[in-house]
Amino acid sequence: VLGLLGALLGTIAGITQSNAKTVLAYSSLSQVGIMLVAIGVAFIDPTAWPTLLAALLVYAAHHGLAKGALFLGILPARHASSTTQVWFGRLGLLLPALALAGAPFTSGAIAKLALKEPIRYLPGFSAVLVGVLLPLAATGTTLLMIRFLTLAWPQRGREEHYDARGLWIPWMAAVTATVIGIWLLPGMIVDLEKVVSLEKVWASTWPVVAGIGLAIIWQNMSRRFDVQTPGGLPAGDIVVLVERILSPLRNSRRPPKLNDESPQPDRVRLDWPALMGRAESQLRLHTWLVLLGVLAALVYFLGK
Repeated sequence: VLGLLGALLGTIAGITQSNAKTVLAYSSLSQVGIMLVAIGVAFIDPTAWPTLLAALLVYAAHHGLAKGALFLGILPARHASSTTQVWFGRLGLLLPALALAGAPFTSGAIAKLALKEPIRYLPGFSAVLVGVLLPLAATGTTLLMIRFLTLAWPQRGREEHYDARGLWIPWMAAVTATVIGIWLLPGMIVDLEKVVSLEKVWASTWPVVAGIGLAIIWQNMSRRFDVQTPGGLPAGDIVVLVERILSPLRNSRRPPKLNDESPQPDRVRLDWPALMGRAESQLRLHTWLVLLGVLAALVYFLGK
């Protein structure tokens, strides 16, 4: 139940956001909710753990690659300065977005199909309920990806030029890993007929088509009836709400300032946002070095 509620909250909050990174963050909340459903199935029937563990590992690997590719692509896509960069940027955002939505023949479709298999371990009505709600969660993910692409879709001259050369190579590497990485898993080629069967292709297709249809309907309604997009939850939703509730209490506990009290010198405070911004800028310029380090570590540990 908590997993399904998390998936629902992530979708509702995410589609109303106006920042592309915030949309991706709420999409992660939705995906974690789906994974929590699988963990709940294992608690109901512990004999499902071996099957669920493999499915969760595939799902987590797919989600990490696809979401990482989208996060990496926001900045270079936004500052694309040539027609070639614009088209590569659009492709680099569209492919991981389709994978996260679970479009047919993508890593997302395979990961979600693997996660649906253990539903048979649930008793009676619970299996039917989860079997219906999981595809609806995929429809919600499609809506989130449409919202993300609307905000991050690269267009030439959209923003001032920014040197994002350090991000293009790792971004394209992450996109490539998202597209072909799942097919390199052991047994994927052997079970290819099971993966691309007509039934499973349809199971992956209709939630995505439903999400696209809902987005088109909403777009037409908003234009025809001048409906405004509802204001979204503030980024951080629950944390922001708790801060607002506790703010009066925190202010009431401060000692009153005496009239004859001499003004105290301001405390020296570190400008953390500025420091983090400078560190991030340096990291962007040298991302390829980080990528080489990660690849070297993978080669080392896989070769042991």
